[in-house]
Amino acid sequence: MEYLSKEDYGAANTYVAAKLIGFTSQTTAIEGKIQPENHKVVISSTVSKEEFNVTFNNMATQTAVEGVQVVSMTYTGSAEGSWQIGMLGVYSDLLDADTDALKLKRAIMDLASMPSSAKLNVETADVANGRTYTVTFQEGDWPALQTKQDGDYTTSVSVTTNGKSSLKSWRLQLDHGGSALLSDTITSLPPTDEQMEEALESLFQARCPPSIGDGAPGGVYYEGYEDDKYRSDSEPFCGKRFARNPGIIFNENPGKNLKATPYICFAHRGKLFNYVRVLVQMPTRSAHYYPGYDFGPGSETMWNYTCMNVLEMIEIYNPGQSFYNMLHFELYRPSHKDVYVDEVVLCSQPTTERVELLLTDRIIRATVREQSVEVTHTEVDATTHRFSVVFTPQDCENNFNLLSFSGAPVLSSSASAKTFGDNGVEWTAGSTVVVERSVRASPPVTGTWRLTHDSNVVTVAADIDVEALTNLIELDFQLPNVKVEKDGSCYGYTYNMKVVDFTSLSPDIQAEDIDLAGDSPVLTKMRVDAFTFFDPIPGDMLATSEESAQVRVTVNDISSKCTGDCGYSWSAGMTPTITGVSPASGGNGAVLTITGTGFATDNTVMIGKAECTQTASSETEITCTLGKGEIGTFDVKVTAESKGLASGSQSFEYNSGSVDSVDPSTGSLAGGTLVTVSGNGFDETAAVDIDGNACEVVEVSSTEISCRTPASTQTSAVDINVAVNSAAQTLTLSAAYTYADGVTPKVTSFSPSTAAASGGETLTINGQGFQGYGSLTVQLKDSSDVMVDLALLEDSTDGSVIEATLPPLAPGNYEVIVHSDGRGLASFSGSTTLTVTFRVDAISADGGSFEGGTRLLVVGEGFGNNGSDVSNSNTTCFLSLDS
Repeated sequence: MEYLSKEDYGAANTYVAAKLIGFTSQTTAIEGKIQPENHKVVISSTVSKEEFNVTFNNMATQTAVEGVQVVSMTYTGSAEGSWQIGMLGVYSDLLDADTDALKLKRAIMDLASMPSSAKLNVETADVANGRTYTVTFQEGDWPALQTKQDGDYTTSVSVTTNGKSSLKSWRLQLDHGGSALLSDTITSLPPTDEQMEEALESLFQARCPPSIGDGAPGGVYYEGYEDDKYRSDSEPFCGKRFARNPGIIFNENPGKNLKATPYICFAHRGKLFNYVRVLVQMPTRSAHYYPGYDFGPGSETMWNYTCMNVLEMIEIYNPGQSFYNMLHFELYRPSHKDVYVDEVVLCSQPTTERVELLLTDRIIRATVREQSVEVTHTEVDATTHRFSVVFTPQDCENNFNLLSFSGAPVLSSSASAKTFGDNGVEWTAGSTVVVERSVRASPPVTGTWRLTHDSNVVTVAADIDVEALTNLIELDFQLPNVKVEKDGSCYGYTYNMKVVDFTSLSPDIQAEDIDLAGDSPVLTKMRVDAFTFFDPIPGDMLATSEESAQVRVTVNDISSKCTGDCGYSWSAGMTPTITGVSPASGGNGAVLTITGTGFATDNTVMIGKAECTQTASSETEITCTLGKGEIGTFDVKVTAESKGLASGSQSFEYNSGSVDSVDPSTGSLAGGTLVTVSGNGFDETAAVDIDGNACEVVEVSSTEISCRTPASTQTSAVDINVAVNSAAQTLTLSAAYTYADGVTPKVTSFSPSTAAASGGETLTINGQGFQGYGSLTVQLKDSSDVMVDLALLEDSTDGSVIEATLPPLAPGNYEVIVHSDGRGLASFSGSTTLTVTFRVDAISADGGSFEGGTRLLVVGEGFGNNGSDVSNSNTTCFLSLDS
């Protein structure tokens, strides 16, 4: 490797990495630096957005003419039944034969095809054998109204006066997929970039009647999920966006009064469980309820719509309250399935009584959706304005119709251009608008391609999914060691087939086009060999060969670089030796003489864990005083400064010890007091007994032992014995510890003595001596000696009462244990047993739907006082608690 660097000013830094190409037996567990052999297939195509120009020429305002349409109704019988008013193939909710003018106006304005900015008047008149409705549109030439009827009368629509726009306000129209959409009204000529962009965007979304959204009757809450954080990757119910798996669809505090607005209405797609969760605030309490509701089977592709009377559901559980405020409303779904929600309203009346009619007649589906619309305005001259529009569709939608101007006369039309304007009647002379398509949006890549390995051949679709391609490779090619990954969009895909066990395929996987279709589709196959990437390069990979041993430092598996002499050698001349020790046994305070060679001025002498403090030294002799240590026989270890450990094997017997004190010296009769026994000569085998009963050892060193005292009935001072050296020797401190009734915490009673398995109950313990000697703990011990700590309630320990919260517990008997850090265990004058009950005697059904939603009545004992969770296999079942 050669590297040339030129430095002009300041410091220069160089970073070098290395890549090892080819087969490696290492695994990806090494820092993620290993990349396996990859067989990559790339299917690409030319991606073009829909581009067109809208040019306004010589546009001048003119005198508007109101458009007049007459809806005629002729009775053929008793005038019973219903009818609907519509426009552009979208209809209203059902109307009666005696519908008045105001109701018809509201029905027209509630049409999904009617822009909210429209202005119109309706007048009605009774005629022989029927009635007429005169609808006057105040601006421009509107599409003809349409009617449907199912009654003893006929309806028809006639246009009596063609409207004429003042050209101060106008609307775009898009025909696509068998339906037509009108944009919001534009009120300037020429329009601004923002007006054009907003009008265009309003054409690429689903349209709903205002009465099921923010115009719902008596509506107090509306969520349309139109913020950018919500999804737009499939068809919404209304607008452009929707929520995926929202769960909670209403959550406010303070909530909404269900007596004033009892209905919640929303659109949903996917499988919902047949119950909901509602949190309701009432005069004396708040409660969660889980009322049932039949949402039907659910569809992953089709939207449905539901209006629920929440008040009616809640009153079944808790009737007669002066108010019910809903704070929270939640939906549930199978964990492995997605649910989508849109258009949530809380209102005083149901937004519709006829859901099927809403879904079939009253909504305009988003048959074409956009990702973005970009508008650029160019003023060609004083009378000519051109808008260049770039439209990015979703899901590779294409083959769009040209934009139209609603109500404008068409002068000429072709597949790529339309001209609207002066026909000598509707528009001012010389005024025209020209719409020209310059680029068509690209279609998706479709068709098939072929994979070959060895003599095996499979044909796959252009957009085959990962699971299907993996199965083909495993079954047809017999390659279970290949992992498939897919990336891309409908304009092209990248398939990575990685050899995950770091072998190499022979022969290669081959790929070729069969009949791929799209905008100039191209298939490319490439192989990327396995490699290991080193960044930074480990220091040991760059090390040079040396005759002596080298000192190396490694941090996080990265070796350091040696910048000088890092050699090291072992020398006999630098090694001290021990030849003798005198005396050969002793204890704390003994003076030892150690003989040998090569000692330093400053030496460290250790006998087991006991240090022998140096008092004098020469090159051949060390004198030291022995400190406290363990009883037993140990090698003498000498470390000479700047040289290291001495060689030679000499042993010394540490043969004396003592028990000097115990702290505290007084404790509870019930035991459990943590005491520290101090002395000398203790070892890891040390065992302590107090008055002949074992003290549970917690921690031991050569000079201190911590242990918990046993219980006793003895109230006088008792001996402490420490057995050391595997019980070969016993050290005793006589009359050193006293069991005292006055320092023993006492429990006289506790309640409850029987508790539910769900937990949450308060355990109240009565007695004395609970305060003033350190912190308290309350524990439960089960039959397997497993301890459960309880949480003490704040300010509950006044010396005579302890309150603690019981956690969820398995059924069975538990021993109640109270402990004070400063005193020890509490004594009990009664039972120490807490019984936890939990039993299921019966359930109301032994089977149900695979998709869930079956309501179960569970009968038993120990369920607790709050709503509980019940599981069937691994599935949670939410309960409303009856008792």
